[in-house]
Amino acid sequence: MYVYKDGVRPWRCTGTLVAPRVFLTAGHCVEDGVEKARVWFDSDMTDNPNYEGGLVGTPILHPGCFWGGSNPHDVGVAILDEAVMDIDPAPLPRPL
Repeated sequence: MYVYKDGVRPWRCTGTLVAPRVFLTAGHCVEDGVEKARVWFDSDMTDNPNYEGGLVGTPILHPGCFWGGSNPHDVGVAILDEAVMDIDPAPLPRPL
């Protein structure tokens, strides 16, 4: 996943598809000011050095996320504009 802040892509992060339109990632990857994310599901991006294609999504930061120290709320998601139909989302544990 690449994120875009002020029109440039300052960093990339990994994550997991947890629903057809929900990509789970770290909160520090979608910090305040990040306006969009672009997600790929390729294991090797060396054949795509310009990072073309991918799926666009809206990044959302967990409201309890903060910088510094141990952060149990370092969680974010990208809500994708289009559903991913050819990949099964990762199963999440159910509450006890």
